Amino acid sequence: MNPRDSYDLAYEWLGDNGVGLRCLLDSGGSVYNSYGPIPDSYAPFPVQVVIDQEGVIRYLSGQNDTEAVRAAIEALL
Repeated sequence: MNPRDSYDLAYEWLGDNGVGLRCLLDSGGSVYNSYGPIPDSYAPFPVQVVIDQEGVIRYLSGQNDTEAVRAAIEALL
């Protein structure tokens, strides 16, 4: 989620877009910064990231694609 978003705004967006998953609200930007710069082409849309249990990014997109996020998660289960 955008580091500048509030918790309430972030979860409102998730609900409005049918995303029934937990999300990381990186309000301090520490996680965002630890994975290096995310291309400007993804801005201003929230970047969707799926990270596996080893901390490896398995899905990264600047598009609102709930089905792709779910598929990435299901592939990890």
